[in-house]
Formats: sequence, C-alpha cells, structure tokens
Amino acid sequence: MSDNHGTSVLFQQEGTPTPQELIPLALQHVVAAVVGIITPGIIVANTCGLSGDERTMLIQVALVMAGIVTLLQAFPLFGKLGSGLPIIMGASFAYVPTLVSIGGEFGIGAILGAELAGGVVSILFGLFLKQIRKLFPPVVTGTVVFCIGLSLYTVAIGYMAGGSGSENFGSVASAGWFELPRVVPFELMFVPSAIASLAIVFVVASVQAIGDFSGASMGGMDSEPTDEELSGGLISQGVVTMLGAFFGALPTSTYGQNVGIVTQTRVINRKVFAAAAIILALAGLMPKFAAVLSGIPQAVIGGATVNVFATITMTDIRILSQGGLTPRKSAIAGLSVALGMGIALTDGALAGPGMPAWISIVFGDSAVTIAALVAIVLNLVLPKGGPDQEVVEAVEGADEVVREGVSALYKGAARDMPAVDAVRADGEKPPAEK
Repeated sequence: MSDNHGTSVLFQQEGTPTPQELIPLALQHVVAAVVGIITPGIIVANTCGLSGDERTMLIQVALVMAGIVTLLQAFPLFGKLGSGLPIIMGASFAYVPTLVSIGGEFGIGAILGAELAGGVVSILFGLFLKQIRKLFPPVVTGTVVFCIGLSLYTVAIGYMAGGSGSENFGSVASAGWFELPRVVPFELMFVPSAIASLAIVFVVASVQAIGDFSGASMGGMDSEPTDEELSGGLISQGVVTMLGAFFGALPTSTYGQNVGIVTQTRVINRKVFAAAAIILALAGLMPKFAAVLSGIPQAVIGGATVNVFATITMTDIRILSQGGLTPRKSAIAGLSVALGMGIALTDGALAGPGMPAWISIVFGDSAVTIAALVAIVLNLVLPKGGPDQEVVEAVEGADEVVREGVSALYKGAARDMPAVDAVRADGEKPPAEK
C-alpha cells in the first residue's frame, strides 16, 4: 500500500486499486462486520423456535442483503438510492431487543410484517430529514442507544451460559454449495402493536445511522455529509429493509466498527467497499458457508457479542458526556432509562384491570420504545438554561484555566524560569490569581 495519502487511489473515492490492495482491505471490512450480520438472525431464530435449515436461511439472506445495501452506499442508484459514502451496512443489533419481544409473542411472521412498515418509516425519515432531525439531539440518541446496550446484556449472558449450541452442532455437511434466497419463506403477519413498537426503533436506528454516516465522512474525507447523502443513505436503508422482509431478512443499519476502520485507515475508495459487498453477497449464496456459521456454539456467540454490547453502552455514555453531564442531561437520560428498563423488567407493569392489552404489548416488553418516547418528550418540555447553563459555563471556565496554566508552563520552560515569573514578565496575571 502506498504511504502517500495524497496520491494513492485508496484515499480517493474514484480509481482502481491493485488486487493486492483491494482484496485485503475489503476482507478487513467483511471480518469486522460478519459477526454483527449473522448474530441477530441466530438470536431471532432461537427466539422463534425455527429449525436448523430456517436458521441457516436467515443467515444466508442477511449476508446477501448486507451486500446489496453496502453496494448501494458505494454506488447509489439514480443519485438518490444510496449515500455514496464509505460505509458498511447489515442486520443491526439496535433492533434485536424489540425483535425478540415481537418474535416471542407473535413469531417470525409478525417481525417481517412490522419490518415492512418500519422500512417505510426509514424512507420517510430520509425524505423529511431536515424537519425531523432537530427532534433527536445527542442527549436523546445517546440515551436510547445506551438503553439498547443495556437491554442486550441478558441476551449475551444467556448465550454465554448456553453451552456448546445445538444438538446437531458440526453436522452441516448436507447443506448445498449454491442456493438463491427463497421468496416469502414465512407468511407475513401485520400486527398493529408490533408495527408500532418496531417503528419507533426504526426512527432511533435512522438517527444512529446519521451519526455513522457523519463519522465515516468526517473521519475518512474531512467533510460533513450533505443532506442529500444522508437522505440517500436512509432511503436505501428503508428500501432494502422492505425488500429483505420478503426474503426473511432482518432490518439493516450502519456498522460503527467499520466506521472506525475508515477513520483509522482513511481508505475511502468506492471499489474497496463494493468488493466487500460482493464478498458478503456471494457468501450468502452459499448455504454450506451459512450453515457453518449457524453452527457456532452459543457460548462463543455470547462471548463475542457481550463485548460489542458493552462497547455500545460506553460509546453512548461518551456521547451523553460531551459538553459536561449537566443536570438537564442527567434528568433526561436517567428518567428515560429508569422507566424503560424498569417497565421492561417488571412483569405485568402495564397490565391489569382497565389497562388496554395493546399498551402492554407495545410498551411492556421493549425498554427501547419507552426510553425513546420519554427522552423525546423530556427534551422538548424541559427548559434549557438556568442551572444547566451554569454548569456548562463552569466547565468552560475550568477548561480555560487549564489551557492558561499549560501555556504558563510552556512559557516558563522556554525562558528557564518559574511559570509564574514568566507570565508576570509579560504583564499577565497567573491563572490562580484571576
């Protein structure tokens, strides 16, 4: 690989890298994404009591759809369907808590039916991005994704305690070498309560995707993504998710770990991401490969994902802490997470005489749904300023004192005298005396 970031095509969107550059860099993205792509399908299959063949099929179609949506990001269709940014997409953990809740209650058909409606939500979010985006500042998105991470801990720990996996672990030899995804492998069901709860998660996932699009653009290209790029990315996410529902695929979103690779390597060439997309899609067309992945022991899946889920929560703690964890932020995040997790973990919290059954179905099992709604409402109604602003000003004042102190140390070192004397020699007051 060339060390000259200014001339190598790897650090430009256009151009053709050599095979020696293209294949390893594409595989790097594939390896980083593959656990995230296959694991939601394995979790949902187990929750819904699907057979081994059906679980293999979910993994297959997840890989194929990840390839399609990633290819659209690299090379948008019609200038609208795709972002044109260096991004990898696939089945997302953000949806898993709600998918598990829906699947346990109504089965896989209800998941896919709700997913169809959710894809429409993602498309609408992309079309009306400017009007909607202001409802989701970092304090809201950080709170909701933090709650997603917390909700997934029980899934990871349950898998870690699951032993060596299925009874037929290791017997995947009967799987074929090539097979196209089946159309409508499960009957679609449209359950209003399932649609409502998953639609909220699609909104949250869309906001999270905006953050990843921005991270990839700024980290790899030193520029903010345009509204057109963000809109195209969200619309393509919704379209591919709707298409995937007819083949048994789970909802897609962006992958933060691959954004991290872009930020570190600054490789943004479209053909690297197209090659990764093709590798994923080809792997999905090979049932034998998918069957091997489906035979991974549950304990291994749990060990691999618990770190991912922990990273999700800690990342969003950092988002919430940007600019100081002010009283207002603490109130929004604390109350939202407390209500979301508290209601989800308390059986029958929203059930009882006089309480409509649909309320418990929509809100009773999904911490993410409750947390999202509460965070949005609190962010709209809680006043800004006051004690909250005083904390911000105090943090900014402390930062200024630290900067002045460091500057004084440098001045003293340069003149070979105490920092206080160096500052006074310039006619300034030392930070401690201000």
